[in-house]
Amino acid sequence: MGAVSDTALVSSDPDLRTAVDTFLAAAKSDKQLNTQHSYASVLGRIVHELGPHRPLAGVRSAEISLVLAQAWGSTAPTTWNHRRRIVRAWLNWCRQDKAWSAPEFPADLMRRQEDAAANRASARSHIDELLIRPDLPLRERTLWWMLYESKARTSTVLALNIEDLDLARRRASTHLSSDKAPWIQWGASTDRLLPQFIGHRTVGPLFLTTRPRKSLYLDEVADRDIDSESGRLRLGYAGAREALLKYSPTLHLAHFRLASPHRPGVSE
Repeated sequence: MGAVSDTALVSSDPDLRTAVDTFLAAAKSDKQLNTQHSYASVLGRIVHELGPHRPLAGVRSAEISLVLAQAWGSTAPTTWNHRRRIVRAWLNWCRQDKAWSAPEFPADLMRRQEDAAANRASARSHIDELLIRPDLPLRERTLWWMLYESKARTSTVLALNIEDLDLARRRASTHLSSDKAPWIQWGASTDRLLPQFIGHRTVGPLFLTTRPRKSLYLDEVADRDIDSESGRLRLGYAGAREALLKYSPTLHLAHFRLASPHRPGVSE
């Protein structure tokens, strides 16, 4: 696609604000995009720096490069690569999916080498700060501590029911085959939170949605995934991810497992 000057814009091409808003709206329906808030924050910075009413077709690659360098050029490789990936995905979508006259992603914005140990240390630091926040809901605090202390996968923890728990031994059955870990085990912080979090409940999903699902859809849900008393459903990955984004847009659920400094052990 050839370059388009500011004085020869295609009338159907949008301004920057419209281009970003349209991209985010399209991304909302993509179940694999669990970083909606992060995308909005990064692209919002681009819009702010270049001007919301600036025609997309009039933006040059060099301007994109300058904004990225000034905003995140001195950040850690992981942060830089994440911001770079978001801007690249947006520009490619504008050019390929919408056929808009968008600038190409700047060739000079190279991906940076990441240090796995440094990434874990950074994630651990963010998690340590997050877990002591006084404004965290009890559900999130319990879930995140369990992920952190057990080093279990998010899908495994979200699949737990209250009847799977062995509170005396600080463990829960995963219902996995014997060649995999049949139990997950947690530490003191999860142990302190669980009785308060569970309350009087004795059966049903451990982690529940905030609101009950309409009865119209309940026939499509397995009994194991419904709390019979409240009508609330098992919390899914998307809901857990959305809750985390509210408090920390830079963390992912997998970070709790990967950044955990210890593992209480897996009971056989």
